[in-house]
Amino acid sequence: MPNLVVSWTGSVNMSAAASSYTGCSQTGTPDATGTNTSGASTTFAESLTTVADNCWIVWSVRHNSGDDQTAGVNTSEINSFDGFGHTYYDTNAAQTPAGSKTLNASSTSAGWGGAIMSFAPNGTIARDANATGQASPGTSITFAITATGSNRYLTLGLMYDDGASSITATFDGTSMTKRAGPAQQGSTNAEVWNLILGDAATTTSTSTST
Repeated sequence: MPNLVVSWTGSVNMSAAASSYTGCSQTGTPDATGTNTSGASTTFAESLTTVADNCWIVWSVRHNSGDDQTAGVNTSEINSFDGFGHTYYDTNAAQTPAGSKTLNASSTSAGWGGAIMSFAPNGTIARDANATGQASPGTSITFAITATGSNRYLTLGLMYDDGASSITATFDGTSMTKRAGPAQQGSTNAEVWNLILGDAATTTSTSTST
């Protein structure tokens, strides 16, 4: 069965959170991307100027101290890695009108890095599925995401320690594309990737790491 596989050189801690969406534009993607870092506050905000109306936004955030995070205004947690400091967010709603949008998170200490990406609609966007994998440490992660529906769009948030290089991500053998990052804060990094999926059958398998 098809898998999402992340591979890299150098045995380090890596976490990967994927989410798929339906009702997404299959051309001209992503809509906008960016990165941000902060080392001076227990709160973290990242703004992005969307181009298309009714975009959704995903946000891969790493807390350098490994502390757990809390989502703020216009921000919904998809997946988090307790004790690992990585949380994957989206807006969980269409962003209208187009323009500057801000996502927010907080924790108990300072030290943040975030990679952000918006994607445009083809109809009405909805989050279809999400899944995660983790290596502590390792050189690859393999996990499944069950994705159905039409006009699908796959996103991937990565967090990893310094020392990883030559990072690749594939879904069912097709390469994903890094769109933002690395956003580096301290010795950790955050990225966001994507892949246009179109209309396809359900995919499932088991999560492993090496």
